[in-house]
Amino acid sequence: MNKLAALILALATSASGQTPIIDGPGQIPKHIVLFRGSAEIQQLHQDLVKLLPTTKFTVVVPPGMVPASGTNVTSVDVQYPVTNWAQDRLVRFYKNGPVISAAWSDHLVDSNVSPYELAVPLALSSISTVPPTVNFRAISRPGPRETHVRPVSASTQSWIPGVQSTEVFGDGGDRIVTKQHIFIGASTANLFESVSKIEQVFGKKAVLLDSQHSYSRYVFHIDMFLTQAKDFVILGSITEALRRWPDAKWMDVQRMKRLVEREQLVKAQLKAANVEFKVIPMFYADAGLVTLNNGIWSDDTFITADFDLDGDAAEALTQMKAELQKLIPKVSYLAGGEKLLKLGGLVRCSTAVIEQNIKE
Repeated sequence: MNKLAALILALATSASGQTPIIDGPGQIPKHIVLFRGSAEIQQLHQDLVKLLPTTKFTVVVPPGMVPASGTNVTSVDVQYPVTNWAQDRLVRFYKNGPVISAAWSDHLVDSNVSPYELAVPLALSSISTVPPTVNFRAISRPGPRETHVRPVSASTQSWIPGVQSTEVFGDGGDRIVTKQHIFIGASTANLFESVSKIEQVFGKKAVLLDSQHSYSRYVFHIDMFLTQAKDFVILGSITEALRRWPDAKWMDVQRMKRLVEREQLVKAQLKAANVEFKVIPMFYADAGLVTLNNGIWSDDTFITADFDLDGDAAEALTQMKAELQKLIPKVSYLAGGEKLLKLGGLVRCSTAVIEQNIKE
């Protein structure tokens, strides 16, 4: 058995039987999968491994990248490019077997990666063998109950019937699962048969956020602006940044003004669902969207990105951190956010928790 097949079986075995992966305080990561898709993300991986010494890490490493190391790290070398965004491409598990929690992807190809191949820990209980890799370009969706995947292996031409998890589409970054709710981007929700189907699969009340059209979104993924705290959610607010720094030269003010109405829609959706929210600023700069919302929890500590900014932008970031820590007293920051932004994501985007302990 090759290393990828062994990895799939190990992950599937260890993760099956788990309760849903929860995005909120009180969850303690037991096992995290990382994809070392580029050199820019290497330092974040190292810092995260040091920050969570009791968590098991599996790091997928493509050619040209430095292998991962550490007593709590398993480094898996693959012979093709991979993405950085483990959150969006990794199947995870529910207590009833082959059902995912917060991550499945409808993305078929990344820039510079064609076709996109990845070892995916599918709990394919309806077949006798687990394929070593799955080609995400070979996904067929003729109907919500007819989804199939096909192994990349040239010797296997037939489609393999999927299982219940294959009814769930959309990037994990556009889905936040809490103890009470599943928050999901409205445009991603369109990929489901119905809202009731979302609630049936996840066993939680669905709250649809942002525009149902991808071209008119507030932000491309909800985890870039929404964080689950203890009894409320934290909303990254363009409006709040414009109020505080209306004439800032270091912000893309014109772009941000175009997003104010879209932010108001998100606020109205949260209010309609009776979800309490509190705001902290976020803003667009040259590097991209500077936000503190995109992170993961380890017990009562929120882990998010730090940014190397200059001048008044750095002072604004200091104020943002102060606002966040009024709402979440314990925050750990990982350096290098400005590098990741240029690639299109941040801490949660690049981190897939596949096992966790949850405090009651």
